[in-house]
Amino acid sequence: MGWYRLNFLGPRGEIRNSDEFYTQSDDVALLIADGLHEAVSDLYTGWELWQDRRRVFRCPDSEAPRPAISEISMTTKMQANLLQREEVLQASGAAFARSQRLLERMREVRQTVALRDKRIVRSAKRSA
Repeated sequence: MGWYRLNFLGPRGEIRNSDEFYTQSDDVALLIADGLHEAVSDLYTGWELWQDRRRVFRCPDSEAPRPAISEISMTTKMQANLLQREEVLQASGAAFARSQRLLERMREVRQTVALRDKRIVRSAKRSA
């Protein structure tokens, strides 16, 4: 487990903004970083993920290869964490708040989490 810093990059590779979060592994951090960048891709060209002084991954633009993440899928908890980070970015008052894509992604993730929650409740009722 560790702290990760996600830098959002401009068209010349310069750092335009950043976010920090704590998570259990590089793979989970990559999923979150990729998801966060996707949510604000209308503002930032690319991203890079760091843990302390170690660069975990760099995606300079939308044409660059995405991270290869080993056998891990986005769990409900990860989606909830992603939504929480998106809400923090949106409420930050920084440039993130101007992102229309961020608002769209937040709506999408909320809907996905709500659908999963409904399925879990229905499944629990059937089992009882």
